[in-house]
Amino acid sequence: MYKSYAATLTLACAAIAFTSGVANAEPFSGEYGGVQAGVVIFDEDRITIAGPSSGSSTEPTASLILGYRTPISGNSPIVVGIEGDLGAVTDSIDARFAVSGIAGYRIGESALAYGRVGYTSISGLPDTNGTGAQQALTLGGGIEFALSDRLNLRADYRHEDFGTLVNFTDNVIDLKAHEITAGLIYEF
Repeated sequence: MYKSYAATLTLACAAIAFTSGVANAEPFSGEYGGVQAGVVIFDEDRITIAGPSSGSSTEPTASLILGYRTPISGNSPIVVGIEGDLGAVTDSIDARFAVSGIAGYRIGESALAYGRVGYTSISGLPDTNGTGAQQALTLGGGIEFALSDRLNLRADYRHEDFGTLVNFTDNVIDLKAHEITAGLIYEF
């Protein structure tokens, strides 16, 4: 399973390297890569033989980012793109893979407010046999600030709903995650 995630990210890197000859005429456009780190807050609502219960846990996360974005036309302030990231939820060293469509609005030459919708997979979450990867729809957004011509700082929030999971130990778990990260982006 992790090999297919790595293959997908490798193909994306190859495609970006192939197209990197295109110059960035606009801020927040073209290929980019970076790193991000933060926390994932898991909210769990459980129904067990003993009755319902709720809880949450907070785990650190870190990942590598790779993406491409472009203005919708000419010098339009509206920017669209695609972004992938590969990393880990580090307390349990669980792999995390995500891919999102990005739509944003440039605020002057130095800021970009954006939203995202996509797919996330995290391994090691509860399922019918106790381990495995769970997939979720991702919704979120953030803001990115230009520190220089190529280096940007970003703050990002993602909501991930893994739905209702059936587990033989805990019976039924409704699992949601809130991911809050900060990142450093380099525009190629």
